[in-house]
Amino acid sequence: MYKPLTKFCYLNYSCFVVLTSIQGKNMKFNKISALVATALISSAGFTMSAGKANAGASASSTATFNGNVALSCTVSSSFQASKPYTPVTVGSSGEASSVQAEDSAAFDCNSDTVEIAVTPQISKPVPLNATSIVGTHSFVVTGNGTALPNNTGTADANTSVDGDINLVVKSTWTGGEDLFAGNYSAIFPVTVTAK
Repeated sequence: MYKPLTKFCYLNYSCFVVLTSIQGKNMKFNKISALVATALISSAGFTMSAGKANAGASASSTATFNGNVALSCTVSSSFQASKPYTPVTVGSSGEASSVQAEDSAAFDCNSDTVEIAVTPQISKPVPLNATSIVGTHSFVVTGNGTALPNNTGTADANTSVDGDINLVVKSTWTGGEDLFAGNYSAIFPVTVTAK
């Protein structure tokens, strides 16, 4: 035995009735009627599903950061105030025929390469007669164990894995069979620029 249980109407004014069958004291939806109801509801623009709801629409946003670190170099270990020359070779007179001195300094930088500018300021005695034994100056600047290609002016050098560079400046005065007596000096202003 069947009896109408519920009447459904949609916006297009079409209606249908879901029937139920009476079995004993309990009322149960007739399976065929239930399937018809499902089809009608779906065709009217409704979706009935026993599964999980569809995932919601996604949205995204991007965080952006930007900043600049300036190039820098500082002196971490300075050259000494003054170092004396010591004899390298001895001449026929028993005195030095050449003298030499070296000093080192360390620079803490933050780049792959640095530019090293060296402008030596030298002074020596000026003989009136013994001109063949007056000293001739030469120097070498070494950066991290590698001699720089230019002894004067500027030269580029590679830094260490920490971006640092250690410089060694070596100054030499060389005479003839002897080195003319007097005062010899060399001053080396050194500028290191990160690049």
